[in-house]
Amino acid sequence: MLRFDAVLFDFDGTFADTAEGIVASANYALRTLGYPEHTTESWRPCLGPSLEFAFHTFVGMPLEQAHEAIRLYRSVYGAGNHLLLSVFPGMDTLLLRMNECGIKAGIATTKPTKYAAEILEKLGYLKYFTAVCGTELNRHNSDKSDLVRAALAVCGTAPNRTLMVGDRKYDILGAKMNECRSCGVLYGFGSEAELREAGADCIVSDVAELMELILGANR
Repeated sequence: MLRFDAVLFDFDGTFADTAEGIVASANYALRTLGYPEHTTESWRPCLGPSLEFAFHTFVGMPLEQAHEAIRLYRSVYGAGNHLLLSVFPGMDTLLLRMNECGIKAGIATTKPTKYAAEILEKLGYLKYFTAVCGTELNRHNSDKSDLVRAALAVCGTAPNRTLMVGDRKYDILGAKMNECRSCGVLYGFGSEAELREAGADCIVSDVAELMELILGANR
């Protein structure tokens, strides 16, 4: 018997390494507004949370200016920087095997749905996903627990038969708020300490270990 009926993936740092496009877009906004630019490493705390967190809470911009930074960010991100990414090795095989076994796949991400769906379609992965639930461009619905709840509803699976996979504490906490199982991944943007502190049910080092967890003998 399969362990899960559905698996929900975070996007940034779990499905794909999207740091290049995110940091390039953030630096454009920071540079335009007169703030120092960041390296990928120094921007790491913002890889996963919302853009409002990045510019308002992390950088310290007044809220109105942070919203202008988000506008600037999206002007270049949506123009092509969103495609500066690489899907993590083994993810294609995992999705194929899940599909063959009848396990539904979903995305629950603070990335706008528009960008997540466009990326998945362009790379040929959209066909594997029953649900792609992200935020709206007006920043509504950016809470991770709401996004997990939305993906659950679309997949139509029971929370205790659904696994949420992510690289940051927000993914783990979002799963717990919806009574889903949770798995932290160490190949993304978070840390083992962060994931353990959030209470991840399990932690894997790479996609191969994730495949073993999801598929077991069916892999």
